[in-house]
Amino acid sequence: MAAGDRGTRLMTSCAGYNRPIYGMAIAGLITAGMSLAAYVLFIPAVVYWLDGPEFIAAAGNLGIAHPPGHPAALIPMKLFMLLPAGDAAFRANLFSAFFGAVSAGLVACLSFIAVAGRRSDAWASVVAIASGLMFGLCRSAFIQAMAVEVYTLNTALVLGALVVVMAGPLAGRRPDDARNGVAAGVLLGLALANHHYLAVLAIPALVAAFWCDSRSVRPLAVVMFVTACTTIAAMLYLPIRSAAGAWPSWAAIDSVGDFLWYASATIFSQSVGAVHGAAQVADKLPNGILAFVLVGESLGPIVPVMALGGLYLMARLGFRRVALVLFLLGAGGFASKVLMGITDPSNPDDHGYFMALLAALAIAAPQLLAVPGGDGHASRRFAIPANLVALVLVAFCAVGGFRIGSNRQAFDHTDRVADIVWDSIPQSGIAFISHYPVFFLMQYGQEIEGRRPDVTLVQQSLYSKSLGGRDYAAAIGRRDPGTLPLVDAFIRDGTLSWPLLVELARKRPVMIEPSPDLDAVMEDLHPSGWLFSMSPGRATAEIGGDARLAVQRHIFALRSRLWAAAADNVETRRVAVRNLAASAEWSQRAGLDYPACDLLLAALELNPRDRAIRARLDGLGGGRCAQ
Repeated sequence: MAAGDRGTRLMTSCAGYNRPIYGMAIAGLITAGMSLAAYVLFIPAVVYWLDGPEFIAAAGNLGIAHPPGHPAALIPMKLFMLLPAGDAAFRANLFSAFFGAVSAGLVACLSFIAVAGRRSDAWASVVAIASGLMFGLCRSAFIQAMAVEVYTLNTALVLGALVVVMAGPLAGRRPDDARNGVAAGVLLGLALANHHYLAVLAIPALVAAFWCDSRSVRPLAVVMFVTACTTIAAMLYLPIRSAAGAWPSWAAIDSVGDFLWYASATIFSQSVGAVHGAAQVADKLPNGILAFVLVGESLGPIVPVMALGGLYLMARLGFRRVALVLFLLGAGGFASKVLMGITDPSNPDDHGYFMALLAALAIAAPQLLAVPGGDGHASRRFAIPANLVALVLVAFCAVGGFRIGSNRQAFDHTDRVADIVWDSIPQSGIAFISHYPVFFLMQYGQEIEGRRPDVTLVQQSLYSKSLGGRDYAAAIGRRDPGTLPLVDAFIRDGTLSWPLLVELARKRPVMIEPSPDLDAVMEDLHPSGWLFSMSPGRATAEIGGDARLAVQRHIFALRSRLWAAAADNVETRRVAVRNLAASAEWSQRAGLDYPACDLLLAALELNPRDRAIRARLDGLGGGRCAQ
């Protein structure tokens, strides 16, 4: 059967046993199963850095995560945490792995749809599985599947909406059929209630997939209505759980204004940059280059070129709708971090932001393998080299992905840091933690693992950027009445009262993580492991010798328990270097130059290229620090 005839058949067939839909489903299930099997081989039983520990703590208690709250992720994550397998961290990581595998299966489905109108169902399945495995086994997909985050779920919801719409013609329905629209609207609404920024960037691709002609206006309005209702329904989780006193939470949601502020994630809006004028466009170019570096590391440098060829081929053969949808999907994913101006291939979050781009490229690139039409002798001769090319592409992606999986399988750095920090906190102490990755890690340990219930754990800024932090401060006061004078003063004045901190430290141990953002009185502090201890009344000269000994013990603990890990993992290294550099700054402010030198030299050993640390060492006197 000719390619054009097959395309017509696929657009009109709707009766009886529908072979194309069946073939698409089989290709998707095979791809999802293979991807999930690969992930399960490597899933670690510990939490990773960044927001993962906070998400687990929020899901475990049905609390509220950082804005926009991500309610669409917390409920399914809670269900995974109820599974009778492994510990809480493993079960939560399985959440990301599962939806990563679902995303890979949906990539295969979209690839099948793109090929089915030009080649046999068997050949469409081969190309589809190649696309799905390129995506599912690549480096970025493994990064997201091995740790708790919201990106695999978001990708699955967006791709699921596209599959629902674009599979309609395979069943003899127009893409703008109401049944397709309602299902796609529900999935898009959940995506908006999970990560609205990335979901919004995918809307142009969904509109292009849904739109046929002027008759599409009314069904599209229905889709928009269903999407809005689904999003609002999911986001109502926030005020409902807030009214029930959910913990953890950044702020109470007591009004429509609070709800809109939290759901819109206004606190992070400054990260999203607009582009105005040629000069600002030029400023984004380095981020665009970094985005292509990330893509090249994950899928291979040749894949973007192949993808452009695949899009051209589809458009040339008359499959312009599919080509446009893939182009818009990829363009939205590309714009996500590039427009922010903070693209960083070493940041795991960036790999999550670019998942839509990677999916579009993984679908478009293998389309070149379906160039010949028909099923004759020439086509069969082409099959062998085409299959080899597909195998090479999948193998390249799998090598990078398995390397990430192997590293994550042995990952235990967060456990090591947690042990070091907990060891720094005396019995019944209060710990003010400033660095969010460390605070989220400690919060997870206390809320999910039940560690150190004697300790009052406080985010050092009291989330002051979250509606002033007053609701969070009030919650701390309710949980630990001993802090009420301090939190009442914060609620009244908007700042931590140092005299009240000193007064609190006279009654019980108060530990503070060093931070350049806290205007600390150094005469009341001295180094004590990862944290600084408040010691009101002790003179700097009295504690100088003790401080250097405490610093050397801290550095020794890091060397023995974290040094190799920090050298192997960029996020662990960032956490360790930040602690060392901030501790050095506080030591220097206290007039403890030699402890500051020890800390800076240790930080420089972990990150030899850090110019800021070198400059600070020079300011202290390089020769003196070498003594």
